[in-house]
Amino acid sequence: MTFKAVTSPEFVALDPANLCDFNVAALRFEFEGDNIQNPTVSECGRFAESPEYYGFGELHGGDWSLGLDDGDRLQVDRHYKTFSRIDALGEVVAHVTISAIVFDCEK
Repeated sequence: MTFKAVTSPEFVALDPANLCDFNVAALRFEFEGDNIQNPTVSECGRFAESPEYYGFGELHGGDWSLGLDDGDRLQVDRHYKTFSRIDALGEVVAHVTISAIVFDCEK
């Protein structure tokens, strides 16, 4: 067996859209007394909804962002494919592919 020495570090740019689902429970948020899991559907889960309905603001480039009281923010990509929680340092601390969100009643 031979080993190849790495002479320079290789960096991989991680985009939240390319991350696997993790820490999904941290993505829940409260809206008018309801516990919301998916900001792209209505509270009942039957109708399409814009993240703007839940107070998300549109960022330059079309992504949606909602600041939380603890300094974190929730973010939905412009194509409504991913939902992430980003801490105050800019690190992704939770992520889910929106199509993979399973409501509590479906488990």
